[in-house]
Amino acid sequence: ENVKCDKYISALSRLLSNYNGELSARTASTMLYNIRHLTSYNPQSRAMLASIVNVLQRQDNLVLDGRRFSSALFGCQLLSAKHSEVRQLLKCLADISMGCVLDYRGVAMSLYGIRDMSSDYAEVRRILRILSQAIPSSSDPTLPPQVVASALYGLQSLSCRHKEVRTLLRRLGLIVTTCTGPYTVHEITQSLYGLHRMRHPAALLVVSHLTAQIPHFVGSLTSSGMAMGMYGLRSLESKHAEVRSLMKALSQRLRGQFEVLGENMTFKEVSMAMCALTNKDSRFPEVRAMVHDMANLLDTYMNTKDSRGEEVDLRGLSMICRSLSYLRPNDDGVHAILQSVCRMVDDAARRGMRLDREGLECVCESLRRMHSHHSTVRKLLLTYTPLVARQQGILDGQCVAVCLRSMCGLSSDHDEVRVFVSHLAEMLSAAMSSRCTLDPIQLSEALYGMQGLSTSHAEVRSLLECISVAVTRSEGKIGGMSASEVSRSLYGMHNMCASHWTATPLSSCDDSGAENSIDQGIDFNPVGTIVTHLAQELSVCSTPLSAHQLAMCVYGLRSTTCQHPHSRQLLNIVAAHASRCSTSSFSSADVANALYGLQGVSSDVPASVTLLRVLRRALHKSRDSLQREEIVRCVRGLATMKTDNTEVIAVLDILTTRVNEMTEAFSFEQLEVMFLGLKDHDCSAPG
Repeated sequence: ENVKCDKYISALSRLLSNYNGELSARTASTMLYNIRHLTSYNPQSRAMLASIVNVLQRQDNLVLDGRRFSSALFGCQLLSAKHSEVRQLLKCLADISMGCVLDYRGVAMSLYGIRDMSSDYAEVRRILRILSQAIPSSSDPTLPPQVVASALYGLQSLSCRHKEVRTLLRRLGLIVTTCTGPYTVHEITQSLYGLHRMRHPAALLVVSHLTAQIPHFVGSLTSSGMAMGMYGLRSLESKHAEVRSLMKALSQRLRGQFEVLGENMTFKEVSMAMCALTNKDSRFPEVRAMVHDMANLLDTYMNTKDSRGEEVDLRGLSMICRSLSYLRPNDDGVHAILQSVCRMVDDAARRGMRLDREGLECVCESLRRMHSHHSTVRKLLLTYTPLVARQQGILDGQCVAVCLRSMCGLSSDHDEVRVFVSHLAEMLSAAMSSRCTLDPIQLSEALYGMQGLSTSHAEVRSLLECISVAVTRSEGKIGGMSASEVSRSLYGMHNMCASHWTATPLSSCDDSGAENSIDQGIDFNPVGTIVTHLAQELSVCSTPLSAHQLAMCVYGLRSTTCQHPHSRQLLNIVAAHASRCSTSSFSSADVANALYGLQGVSSDVPASVTLLRVLRRALHKSRDSLQREEIVRCVRGLATMKTDNTEVIAVLDILTTRVNEMTEAFSFEQLEVMFLGLKDHDCSAPG
C-alpha cells in the first residue's frame, strides 16, 4: 500500500516471469504463504500473481501434500476470486494437490485463507470439494477452539446456495462438536461471524455447539467483538429451535453489557450488531428478548453519539433498516427500536443525506412487516419521506418491485402513507419515462405489495397508472407469468376499482419533454389494463390454479363488478380453472376468501354460478372448521347474488347449519357485516 512496496512487487514479478527452473513443493508453498499481506485489489499484486501462475504451470512434477497445500491457501487470505488472476491461481493449486490429506489444523488454515473468496466461482467450489474430501473422518478430543474458530471464520464469503458449501458445512459440523473448549470471547465472536451467510439447516449442528459454549467463554467482550458476533446471526432463521436457543444464550450471557458497550460503539458497529435481528420473527420470546437488548443498545448509542462526534452514514442506516424487515410492531422493544431509528433518520435528513438506489430499497424493506395502524410506524414513514424525496437516480424494475412489495402492510387511509406513496409515484413516473419495464416476477411483487392501498386516493391512482404503462409496454409478451405470480398480482388488486377512472389518456414525457407515443391514445383505465393482461396470462398458463391460488384470484375481484368487460373476461377464465380444482383441497379460509371476492358479482353471470357450485361443494366438506370471521366473509360475499339461484340457497343452508352449531357469539361488528350481505335479499326465500 505504498509506492516503494509497489516497485518492489513489480521487480519481483519481472524476476518470476524470467524464471525457467524447477520449483520444489516447499518453495512453491513458501512463496504463496508469503503473499498473505498482499491484496488482489492492487494491480501490481495481480501482475505478480499472474507471474506465479505462469511459473506453476511450467512445472511438470510438482505435487503439494496436505501441509503444503494448506500453507499455500493460507497465503491467499487477502485475495478475492473476482479477479481472474486469483481464479487461475486456485485452478493451479487444485491441479497440483488432488488427493491430499489434511489434519484439522490444515483444514482451518485452508478455510481461513479463502475467507474473501465467493463460492459463486467454479474455481472456489472446486477447492471446497478438495477440502471436504480431505477432512479427517476420525474425531479429535484435543481439538483446540482456535482451530475451530479459524475454520468457521473462513466460511464468511461462502453461500449455502451451493451444494459444495453445504457438504463442507456438514462435515465441519461433525468436527467442531468434538471440541470441548473453553473458547475465548474472540474465538466465539470469530466463529459466529463466519456463519453470517449460512442460511441453511446444515449450519444448525455448528450453531448448537456454539450455543453450548457461550455460557463458558472466557474474556471480556469488546464493542467490535459484539458487532462481529451479532452480525454472524443475520442469516440464521428464528424458525429453527437451535437458532432461538443461541439467541437466548447470548441474551443471558450479555445481559447488562449492551448499554455499557453502546456508549463506546461506532455507528458501523451498531449497524452490524443490529443485523442480528435480520430473518428473526418477533413472535418468538427469544427474539423479543434480543429485540429489547438491541433497543437498549440503540438508545444508549443515540444518547451518547453527539458527544463523541459520531454521524449516521448511508450504508449503516441501510443495514439497520433492512434488519427491521422481519419485525412486527406489536412489541414494546420493536417500538423502542423504531423510535431510535426515527431519531437516526431525522439526523440524516437534517444533514441532507441522499439515498442511492440500494439505500431506497433498504428503507422500503424495513416496512415489510409493518402495519400503518401503529402510530410509531406512521412516524417512521414521516421521517423517511424527506430522504425518499431526495433519492438520486432512476429506478429499475428490481427496485420498483422491492419498494412496492414492502408496502403490503400499509393502508392508504393514513395521511403519512399517502404522502410516502406520492413520492414513490413521482419516482416511478420518472422511471417509466426512461423506458423502465417490469418482468413477470417484478410485476407480481409490485402488485402484491399494493394490497393495502385503495384507488379511492389520488396518490394510489397515480402509482397504478405508472404500473399500467409498464404492463402496456409488455403487450405481445404474454406467457411469462406462473399461476402463483398471477394469483399474487390479482390478490394485490383487491382494493383497486375501475370506476375511479374515466376514459382519459395518460401521456408521459421523456427527459427532452417530448411525449412518449406509446402512451398516447389509450382509452385509459389502469385497472382494466392490468386485469386484462393478467387474464391473458392466466388463459395461457400451463399449470392449473391450486385451490389457494384460485381463492386469491377471486378475492382480487372484490372491488370490481361485472359491468366491466375485463372483470367478466377474468371471471370466465378463473371459472374454467375452478372446474378443474379438487374441492377437497380447499381450506375453510380459501372458501371464505373466494366467496368474499364475489361480492360485486351477480348470480346471473354463468361463470359466477360455476364458481358458486365449486365453492358450495368445498364449503360442505370444510363446514365443520368454519370460524366466525370466515362465516362473516361468506355471507358478505353473497351480497349481489339472487336468492332464486339454487347454488346461493345451498350455500346459505350450509352457513345456517354451521351458525346453529356455534356456541360463541358473533360480535356486533361481525353481525353488521353479515346484515350488509343480506340487505338486498328477498327474505321470503328459503335460505
